[in-house]
This record gives sequence, structure tokens and C-alpha cells, in this order.
Amino acid sequence: MITNKGKDVLTKYLLGQTATYATYISFGCGATPGGTPTGNETSMEFEMVRVPISSRSLSKVGENKFISLAGELPLTEHYKVTEVAVWSDSSNSLSSSNTDSRVLFAFDNAENWQGYTNTNGILENYPIPFINTAIGSEDGTITQTEKIFACNATNATLQTEERTDEGQGVRFLDNTIMMRGDCWIYDTSETSDGIRLQAFSADLSNAAPDDEIRIALGLYPVTIGKADTPDEINLRLRLRFLTETSQLINGVSQQIAATLDVTIAPEAEEYYHIIRIPKSQFQFTTNFSWTDVTAADITVGITPSDGVTQDLKTNWYVGIDAVRFENLTTPNPLYAMVGYAISDTIVEKFANTNAYSEFRFGIDTQ
Repeated sequence: MITNKGKDVLTKYLLGQTATYATYISFGCGATPGGTPTGNETSMEFEMVRVPISSRSLSKVGENKFISLAGELPLTEHYKVTEVAVWSDSSNSLSSSNTDSRVLFAFDNAENWQGYTNTNGILENYPIPFINTAIGSEDGTITQTEKIFACNATNATLQTEERTDEGQGVRFLDNTIMMRGDCWIYDTSETSDGIRLQAFSADLSNAAPDDEIRIALGLYPVTIGKADTPDEINLRLRLRFLTETSQLINGVSQQIAATLDVTIAPEAEEYYHIIRIPKSQFQFTTNFSWTDVTAADITVGITPSDGVTQDLKTNWYVGIDAVRFENLTTPNPLYAMVGYAISDTIVEKFANTNAYSEFRFGIDTQ
């Protein structure tokens, strides 16, 4: 589908007011397969990667003619694609470098995430174990005892027929950090756990209040084949951007930070989620400055959706997939997502395989 903003850019292209109309193609994982675009979209639900359009052609299928635009996905990476878009350029040239849309965290091997335990305000970091064998039994039951561990998204335990039929699984790259639902026990004084990335910077000081942080994650029941469905839980997630400085607030030492604290209530079949949070929802401690950010941490906690059912914290893992910043507000009349499509099913591109994707615009003459 040509988007409404795409029609504006196409008009300018035909009038000679811009030199480009479609130069890049992107692949995303956030849309629900089988959905129908409205034409009002200005960004993907969750963009994973954007590549140059490598070929253009005119094709015909039956009596229908199409302009076909193709791009090649990166060879070494693993993706599960649910949405494809065409862009007028690689990025918005009018946005500054620190406000351009980009992936903040991919949770891949290049990022050195560590686990942490918080006991009465005292943090202790530890390496996150990577499990390169099956994390459970052949029937898909997760048998790991660690609250936090890392594994491949294609781990055999997570790829059973029942799990994939239900749409379970993370989609961005082949690494994920699994966090059990009892990591953050926020309604008690018990020890809590999470993950932390040191030596990190994220200057979002120039981002607008309506620009968004988007968090992609997957929900995994420990045992399949039972009544464990996402609608039985509420998921609370906290993401903090931290500085090295602490200060006393009402006699309590508190690290200076920007905090996003959000709770979602999944539907019965919603195993994959994109959490969209505007920058305006950040909570800032006094004296916080984006230029001072040196670390980030994430924790999750699960409670029963009805508030009374048996404790479900240990029945679920949350697979943290990726975190993205999306600039939605910097105006540029020559930059747009000009075409957008949602796939009927999840399209899996395996690591170390060649894969091209083709986006077609239908042509109709009158």
C-alpha cells in the first residue's frame, strides 16, 4: 500500500521537487500477521533493519502490472519478518544524530549485558549464563532454574510445534535474554533481579515528548499444553537510563536516572508485544541530565491478571528482544515511509542464508 505521506512525496517527485521517491526498504517484526494497513502509518511497528533497494523492475502477474522493488537482508543475521516498508531515504536528514530513529539495544553478543541482584539497595553484578544446549525437555517444557539466562531464539525447546503454532518466540536476531516473572517482586521487600548494561550512552535530550521508546518482547510459558495463556497475567517492566551519580532523597540514597515503568495486560493469544511509550512518560530524578547517562537496566515482574489466582511468577519467562527509539515528530516534507505492507504469516529468514524481499506497487491506468 502507498501511504498517505508516500502520495505526497510521489507528487513532489513527479513535479521535480525531490530527486528520490523510493531508495530504501526496511523489515520489521512488530505487526500482527494478517493485519491490514490503513495508509496513515508513518513508521513501522518495530523496524529491525533498513537496506538499500538493490533492484527495480516492472512485472506482470496475470492482467496486473507491478513496480517491483527488492532489497537483500543481511547474510549473517536471523529475522522473523511481519512487516515491510519502502522509504524515500535512509534516514530523516532534518533530525540530529542523537534524535534519529535507531535501535538502542539488540541484546546481541556485541552488547555486554550482565545480571544483577538487588538486596536491600546493594547491587551485585554477575555474568548472564548462555545456554547453548536445549533449555528444556523435548515436549517444550523449560527446565532451567536460573531466573535470568541467555539463549538462541532458535533453541530447540522454544521451537516446538505447539510453541510456534501459538506465535511464541522473539523475532529480532537470534539472541535473547530470558527473565523469569519473579525477577522484580515489587510488592514486597524481597531481593529482586534484573539486567544491566554498563559503558552505555543515550542522549535523548533533544527528542520531543511525543517521540517513543519501543520495547519488543516475547512471553514464554514454562510449560505448554496447559492453561497458561497470556491473558492470565499482567506484566510490569521497568527500563532505566542511569548516571554514575547518587543523591539523598528524604534520607534515602537514590541513583539519578530516567525511568520508564509500564504495565501491560496481554490478550489470550498475544505472546509477542511491542510496548510503545512516549518520552513524556519518563520519570526523572532531580538533577538528571541525558548527557550524563552511562548505563541502563531492565527488570520485569509478573502478577495474576485477576489479582487472586495462584502465584504465576515462576510460570513465565519474558524474552527481551530489542529496544528502539522512534522519532515521530521531526517534520521533513521530502522524507517518508512511502509504502507499507503486513505479511499474512511470520516470514523467517535464517542466519547465514541469502534472502531477498520484494515490495510491489500495483499500477492502474485510466
